[in-house]
Amino acid sequence: MLAKALEREGWSVWWDPKIPPGKTFDEVIEQALDAAKCVVVLWSKKSASSDWVKTEAAAGKRRGILIPALIEDDVKLPFEFSRLHASRLADWQGEQQGHLEFEEVKNAVAQLLGGTTSVAAGTPNFSVSGVPVAATTERTPSNEKVSEQVQAKRPQSQGKKSVREISFGGKILPAWAVPFVLAWLVAALVVAYVWINRLKPPVSKLESPRNPEVHLDSTTGLIWTKSDNGHNVTWSQANGYCQNLRLGGYSDWRLPTLEELEKLYDPKAGDGSQIRGPFKLTGWHVWSSTKRDSYSVWGFGFAFGGRLVSVLNASDNMRALCVRGPGE
Repeated sequence: MLAKALEREGWSVWWDPKIPPGKTFDEVIEQALDAAKCVVVLWSKKSASSDWVKTEAAAGKRRGILIPALIEDDVKLPFEFSRLHASRLADWQGEQQGHLEFEEVKNAVAQLLGGTTSVAAGTPNFSVSGVPVAATTERTPSNEKVSEQVQAKRPQSQGKKSVREISFGGKILPAWAVPFVLAWLVAALVVAYVWINRLKPPVSKLESPRNPEVHLDSTTGLIWTKSDNGHNVTWSQANGYCQNLRLGGYSDWRLPTLEELEKLYDPKAGDGSQIRGPFKLTGWHVWSSTKRDSYSVWGFGFAFGGRLVSVLNASDNMRALCVRGPGE
């Protein structure tokens, strides 16, 4: 399902590989991992206990190209990967838009691949970037599927044969025309990218209806709770509130930094708290996670749009507004 969804994004997908005669699974998969520019591992209870999956995920992590995702809840991740943020796809049903965590996966893949997609042109696939995207299905020696991964493979040369022509759009083009075709494709992609970004709806419209209490904010690029905790608490209590919060299917909430809070301020807001929609506050002062020094911490006053400072462990009270984001 993930492989098909990524294909619909324009990336060519390689999965469920056929092993050539005389080759072994580990040999073929190792070659694919060496050629990859992006590896997505899907963690489940079964895959988290598989030595094969952990070995292949470690290869992606070691090169800094691993994107983990959870396809089941209550999965105990291997110790090596427990500190990596994993997007939650347990309730994802294959929809192309409208699911916050799937949007995170797509954005992370696009960043690793430089925002490019591959264009199919017969066999083998032909990519504008020269790096087509592939998705593999990890296997145990018994040929059982235990996880899916997304990888980017380099085109394989056909022995020592020189390339004199290329198949494109069902037509055979001479080698001298390839640079012109590439230039045309790059220009077309740039124009398409500009128009898509002009026509696509704001990020906040991608909010899943299953999560009415959270908001994906286009300005900060973070997922926020729409409202605060509802009453004044100390800074220590505010930290504990966010860390223990379970909302919208997420459990990695935190207090926002001072700079993140300041981006929510809107002096033109007419509800008295001067915070832009769709956020709602029940009080005017909100805690941040930013410390001024070893003795004090910052808060933000939305009533007047200014910073507040409070001594750590003091009895000063403010509201708690929680946030989370990719990589946390």
